[in-house]
Amino acid sequence: MMFDATFFVGLAFVLFLVVAWRPVGRAMTKALDGRAARIEAELAEAVRLREEAQATLAAYQKKQREAHQEAEALIASARTTAKRLEEEARAQLQRAVDARISQANDKIAREEQEAVSAIQRKVVEIAVEAAREMLSDELNDEANEKLIALAIKDSNRTLH
Repeated sequence: MMFDATFFVGLAFVLFLVVAWRPVGRAMTKALDGRAARIEAELAEAVRLREEAQATLAAYQKKQREAHQEAEALIASARTTAKRLEEEARAQLQRAVDARISQANDKIAREEQEAVSAIQRKVVEIAVEAAREMLSDELNDEANEKLIALAIKDSNRTLH
């Protein structure tokens, strides 16, 4: 009973499984090993790409820092240049204003001198005319001529 047909069918089935399992197992192992190798290769590629991306990112960050530093240096240089140009412009403007003031003061002094001279001449003319009229009323012709000559002589002295 123990060795009846069912037993032999069961034994044949187990032997079939053992015999069939070896090639099937190898094929499955080979397929799984292939898949594991592909996954490992993809992981290695992903790691390489990640490292490459990090290196590229680091290079761009370095370039950005350098560009930022260069921009700051340019801004500082521009500020320095602008300040120097502003100071030069202020100095030049001050020199121009001082020159204009000096010219104006010289012109005012000349005009004052001319006005004083004109007033002095007019005063002398008025004084001479007044003296002439006074003397002509009171003196004779001979005395008039002496006084006029004296006034002319005196006016030349005061004018010069």
